[in-house]
Amino acid sequence: MEEPTKVCRRDQNPLDREGYRLFFEESLVGAALLSPDGLIREANGTLEELLDCPAGDLTGRHVREFSPPEDQVPGGEGLVRLLSGRSRREVLDRRLRTCSGKVLDGRLFAVRLDGPEGTRRGFLVQVVDLTESRRRERAIRHLAYHDLLTDLPNRAAFREAFDLALQEASRAGQILALVFIDLNEFKEINDQLGHVYGDEALRVIAERLRGCLRRSDLVARIGGDEFVMLLPDLTREEQIEPILDKIASQFDAPLRMEDRCFTVTASLGAALFPRDGRDPDALLHKADQAMYRHKARKARPN
Repeated sequence: MEEPTKVCRRDQNPLDREGYRLFFEESLVGAALLSPDGLIREANGTLEELLDCPAGDLTGRHVREFSPPEDQVPGGEGLVRLLSGRSRREVLDRRLRTCSGKVLDGRLFAVRLDGPEGTRRGFLVQVVDLTESRRRERAIRHLAYHDLLTDLPNRAAFREAFDLALQEASRAGQILALVFIDLNEFKEINDQLGHVYGDEALRVIAERLRGCLRRSDLVARIGGDEFVMLLPDLTREEQIEPILDKIASQFDAPLRMEDRCFTVTASLGAALFPRDGRDPDALLHKADQAMYRHKARKARPN
């Protein structure tokens, strides 16, 4: 997209001519003329509507007033470069706080307006509302990285998180646990009760697993009846045993759905970084092997 500010000549105020004034006032893009120190001298109706401000209410206010307090980082930012004269033009992606308190995702096209002999007349800023497009981007990314049935992170999200967690554990010298969870004989539930019950069982199990996590942990669904957990920030290998007990306890209570009540059991296997390896695939293989050993023990008659 071409920068809207490119319509302005560098050596003149865009409001000096009637054509530019008409462009300013009638533009479908929010626009404001700022003083050299960042005060709003004039704003068009589109910007007033975008920022949910009454007509004329923007005049005399500083542009920083429309940045959420948590986003106001001093120094080195594009606005500071503009106001200090170090930059002629900037394209800034910013959150904007409206007069009603709502927060928008905006893109600002700003150009410095110079007068004779290098004097600064101010700035022209145009604002595009990206809130809806950013919402769609987040929704698409969520769909790409989450399981549709359980809303847990999927295999792709897990692999990204796993790689980052391994890097952090290596840097911090900490232990990272990988837990592989496989539901026992889950196919029989689908075959005997139907996929409606099977799907609901997976959703309930996902919620139970999510509920037993620490803030730093992650649980993902990577297959039909397969889940994995990442447990970072461990300092001793012995910490994994009570965690595995807590995970296993999530399968103790029966699942109640409509007129049915049944139990789903699971087999667990864990691998620890760096004890069992440093490579993601090696750790997954170790956890998978440990899970199958657990499954074999559970299937063995007493």
